[in-house]
Formats: sequence, structure tokens, C-alpha cells
Amino acid sequence: MPLLDNLNLYHDDIVISRGLFDPPTTVAAIVCLVGLLLIGFKQCRGRPLFALGIFWFFSAHALTATVIPLELAFEHRNYFASIGLLLAVVSVLLLEPGMKLLFVRRLVPLLLIAFFATQTTLAAREWSNPQRLSIALVKKNPDSSWAQEEFARALFREANESSGDKKRQLHQAIGRALETSSGLSPHNITSEAILIILAGHNNQPVEERWWNSIKKKLAGRKALYPNIQSLGKLAKCQQIGACQEQLEHLTDSFVIALDHSENSPALLLTYARFAAHNLSHPALAERMYRKALEIEPSDSGVRIELAWHLIQQGDLESANSEIQTLRHGDRFGIMVETIQELERVVMSAGSTGEAPSN
Repeated sequence: MPLLDNLNLYHDDIVISRGLFDPPTTVAAIVCLVGLLLIGFKQCRGRPLFALGIFWFFSAHALTATVIPLELAFEHRNYFASIGLLLAVVSVLLLEPGMKLLFVRRLVPLLLIAFFATQTTLAAREWSNPQRLSIALVKKNPDSSWAQEEFARALFREANESSGDKKRQLHQAIGRALETSSGLSPHNITSEAILIILAGHNNQPVEERWWNSIKKKLAGRKALYPNIQSLGKLAKCQQIGACQEQLEHLTDSFVIALDHSENSPALLLTYARFAAHNLSHPALAERMYRKALEIEPSDSGVRIELAWHLIQQGDLESANSEIQTLRHGDRFGIMVETIQELERVVMSAGSTGEAPSN
């Protein structure tokens, strides 16, 4: 039912079906869906509008709720599909002989409109304020790591506008929300990364268990994209001096992630930046850039970064080779300005004999 308490933005706390009876609602759902389809086929001739409503619902979910690996649940997918359910209900109210009574045909639609209008008004009020929304979502989904993370972000925004005791209390609440989120997510390291960054922001010590948790989660499976982003943010935070420099922990984390995702261009690119800027290891950075391009040779963004990296190292011949590859691949002239800028820098560096600084 579209009740406000059921309308959640995050659904990562839903129990995933592992078998027909794990959980038992799986087999019940299958029986209901198959039964609904059979009813739709049976009513094609006698009640075509009713059958159309049923098939509309299934058609709308054919892409978003079958074999394509999207998020497990997302309420917005029901918007278009719900038209089918409403069409089926309306066909019964308008066309069935037993529904000819005037009060039924008028009262039921009025009640439905009043119900939907009320829920929509309450939802709009909830969404009108980011702070209110984050609090509501964490109350509805206390076991959702995403809701806890968003709650922490909302508190962080409020803390930035506060001072004194209130700011300290908000930071403590942020820490509690992130600790809760960390325990709820067996594979996502976002919460631990934020805790480390927050500790640097507040000039507090970084707890060893946060890094241990990061390494344990990265060792469990192929690197998720949010985890790659988190590693990149940790590297950037240490690079600019906003976090305590802990190169050994961060290097270990990258190595563990690469053990499970050595063919991930996004991870290789992030590691290349880390090697170049944090480790001051240009040769390693170049290897990672080139390995990423071996997997995705058409990725112009990585090739542009490699060209800049080579220019900064004074390897103008190799940089020019990458620039020419970019030019040949730019069929629609999208990168003309970038290519021209790279060429100007190469020409300038060649005439002065000095590599440009970062």
C-alpha cells in the first residue's frame, strides 16, 4: 500500500530471496503473480480493459524487475506500472453489472482520490526539507546503511552551520550514524571512509578498526564502484593534507581491491592517481593508466590524464603519441579544444626544455 511509512527512498534492507522458501513470502509472491497472469489471459475476451490493466502492470516491470541487475527495489518503477492497476480497478467500477449503484461508482473513486491526495501532501511536506527527510528515512529504515549515511550527511551540513557545544554534539551523532551504517553494510566502505575523513576534519585520531574494516570488506568481493570512489576520496584527502597521512593503510587497501578487481578500469585509474600524487611513483602511475587503456582503449578521459602525466614527467614524445591517438579517435570534434591545449603545452615544454608543474 502506498502509505507514507512504506514509501522509502532506500531499500537496501530488504531481505533477498535465496530460494522458494527463503523467505517463505517468495513462493507466495510467485503464486500470486502467476495467478494474476492467468486471470489476465482468461479475461482477455470477456473483460479486455481489465486484462489490459493487468498486462500493462507486467509490461511496465518487464525491464526493471526481471534479469537486468538494477537495484532490488525502487518505488519510482511503480509509477507507470500503477496505471495498469488503476485501469483494472476502474474497468470493474464502470463496467461490472454489480457496480452500477451510483454511490459505489462515485464514492470509491472519491475515497481513492482523497487517500492519494493525503499521502502525496504528507510526502511533499516530508521532502520539502532535507533535514526532515533524512530523519524520516532513518526512522523508516533503521536497518538501511544508505539511510544512516544520508542522515550523517544531513547532520554534517547542519554541523557546518553550527559552533561550540552544538557542533560537537552533531559530530558525535554523525559518528554514531556512520558506525551504525558500517555495521549494516558487509561490503560497502563508504561509512568507514567518511569516518576517517571526519576525523581529519576534526583533528582527531583515526581508529585502527576503521582501516581493518575497510580491508576486510574489500577482501570479500569484487570492488564496488562506491568503494572505488571512497578510496579515491581517501587518497585526495591525504594528498591535500586534510587527513592524517596513512599511506601504508591506503596502499594495502588498493592492493587488496586490485586482487579482486584487476580488470576494473575505474579502480586502475584511481590507483594511477594515487600512485602519481600520493606515492610520487610516476612509473607505477603510467603502468596503471596504460593497463586501464588496455581494457578500455576508447576511454578518452583516461588517455587525456595519461597525456598530462607524460607531459609532467617530461616524456613529450610519448605524450604526443597519446595526443595523436586522441585526435584520430575524435571523429566528431568533441575534444578539439582539449587536444589543442595539450599540443600547445607539449610545444611550449619542448621549446623551454622544462616540464610543466602540476
